[in-house]
Amino acid sequence: MLNILYIHEYEATGNSPTALQLKELLEDYARLVAPDFSKNPNIAIQKTVSVISMYRIGLIIGNSYGGFVALNTPKLIPRIVINPVLEPSNELVKRHTDATKFVQDFKDLETKLFTRHIPDEEKAITYGIFSSYDEKFSYKDMFLQYYNNAEIMNNDGHKIKPSNVKKTLVPLIIQWIRLLQLY
Repeated sequence: MLNILYIHEYEATGNSPTALQLKELLEDYARLVAPDFSKNPNIAIQKTVSVISMYRIGLIIGNSYGGFVALNTPKLIPRIVINPVLEPSNELVKRHTDATKFVQDFKDLETKLFTRHIPDEEKAITYGIFSSYDEKFSYKDMFLQYYNNAEIMNNDGHKIKPSNVKKTLVPLIIQWIRLLQLY
């Protein structure tokens, strides 16, 4: 059975409603690993690498800040990012006063992420899901400058609704699981 890593939003935990719903909906297909992650992006990335090795993760799902962490993970593993914040140095500090202490870390990671050459293989295994109405921010256009695969969820805000977890995210995850089983 495939192990999937879920990386939550900035203010969430591994027991967020989305993580719990994914655990339930995917229980026949995969094991969802959803630990709590630090708000410090460097610590979150280090933990991601550790969890990948410990659980032999085959797919990463990152939500908002978790999408940023997933994209900065140096391991070449399929990734699905949901409404990823690609410029947390701008966005997170507007909404979370405690994020200001990580501004330079965010800026350094943003520069590293978007100035490096992204291999075609990585582009092919990175998938973005974006809300048609994200009241916080949308980085769909920026994402598509670097990666090839994106899908729009209709009638959703920044937080993915349970109905879109079920009808958009889970079918995409199952499609990835089946594809990964071929290799």
